[in-house]
Amino acid sequence: EGYVIRWAYFVLADRIVKDRKSRCRSTVAGRVRCAYFFWQGNDCSVNEKGAAAIMAVELDEEKGPQVRVVQGKETPVFLNLFKGGMIIHTG
Repeated sequence: EGYVIRWAYFVLADRIVKDRKSRCRSTVAGRVRCAYFFWQGNDCSVNEKGAAAIMAVELDEEKGPQVRVVQGKETPVFLNLFKGGMIIHTG
């Protein structure tokens, strides 16, 4: 099987405000960004892989990155979406 996961995250920007007497640093909220992961299981057919890739493109209104993830080679960023608790069941 294959799945498409949308990850929304915030990009923060730091700015330094200078004063004659001192420096202040403040964090200003930036933009919301989005990335799409399309996960492909070991038994994912060619049609399912293609469908997941097409769906990621169609869902991507923000024009964010699209990342292919293969079962058994999941990146730490991807696993962090599940708080390290991703379990794959077969059957």
